[in-house]
Amino acid sequence: MVGVVLLGMVAFPLWVALRVAETMGMEPLRACAVEPVQLTPHVVVTGRTAQVDIATNLPDGALIWTSFGHARMRGFPPHDAVVRVQDGHAGVSEDLSDLPPGPIDLTAEFSVGWYEEPAQPSEVVERYGPTGWCIDGPIVISDTGGPRRLLVKATFELP
Repeated sequence: MVGVVLLGMVAFPLWVALRVAETMGMEPLRACAVEPVQLTPHVVVTGRTAQVDIATNLPDGALIWTSFGHARMRGFPPHDAVVRVQDGHAGVSEDLSDLPPGPIDLTAEFSVGWYEEPAQPSEVVERYGPTGWCIDGPIVISDTGGPRRLLVKATFELP
């Protein structure tokens, strides 16, 4: 009888804590059986256009956000694009004619729950969790209570 009472004293508060966390939009702790996300950008510059191929182990349909900006000169609006993974790759071609020559920073980002539109496909949300709890990789960031995001940066020279 004492064992049942002690178990109830532990199990009930845990159950309540999980329900409160779910109500607040927080994900309960769970085991993640997902391999670390790999994003490997390869950039080829032709004239003033950057062709980017991102090799990845993300599932088909996953969305990757990309952003290009001048590494030394601020004040130019970034070039942003959302690309969809297909067969282990995601690609974007970006005309950077409005940027001055020099080093260009490319940021590729994978997240779940950070951007409302466009939203990740349901298969991606199921795999990594509604706030990306199961995202793992080399550079994963998370604001307090916010979704997890994986960032990869590369710098290339624009003629």
